[in-house]
Amino acid sequence: MNKLIKKAHVFILLWVVYSTYSFYEDHVEKLEEIKGRFPIMRNKIKRKRKELKELQNYLKDIEEAKKMIEKVAQENERIQKKFPTSINDSENLSLVSSISNKLNILNLKLTPKEEKKEGFYFSKAYNLSATGTFLQFLIFLEKISDRKDKLMNIGEIEFKKSNVKNKGRFQLIDANINLVVYRYNSSFKEDRGIDKIEKGLKKKKKIKRKS
Repeated sequence: MNKLIKKAHVFILLWVVYSTYSFYEDHVEKLEEIKGRFPIMRNKIKRKRKELKELQNYLKDIEEAKKMIEKVAQENERIQKKFPTSINDSENLSLVSSISNKLNILNLKLTPKEEKKEGFYFSKAYNLSATGTFLQFLIFLEKISDRKDKLMNIGEIEFKKSNVKNKGRFQLIDANINLVVYRYNSSFKEDRGIDKIEKGLKKKKKIKRKS
């Protein structure tokens, strides 16, 4: 018994050494675990920083795109407002009749059609049917095209041999021509498309994050 008591300090020392070693082993394991998690945490931080940078660039690009789109839209609206604000049937019919009479075009008949909404403008066609020579109609169309004060376009044209006999040496033809005039649609506003762009980019962003 006395021998055991005398050697008690040895057992105590061994127990302390064992406990210290066990504590050290646990500490090393925890340290290794923390070290193992560090690259994962570092990669997460890098990914979040990248996402933040992308978000900042995204917001910057959106703002720049908005300014550019707004500028283009305003320029379009400025050009569109150069269209006439109204269509005057009596003036247009009088103009066509005057040119036809000066060229001695025969059997003139003008029929106004309904207006059509074409987005930022309205269009209206006048159907012209008449009889004359090819040269007369060529000059007529040139004079219509040369009118700078009237926004009048030449639409569909149809020529066919006329049954009317001509006393001159030129063959008469029957013409069916659509003349189209325009006016500005004052209630129209150019679609900027900003909302659609933003929604599309946000959708792409979500898909990218999921992947």
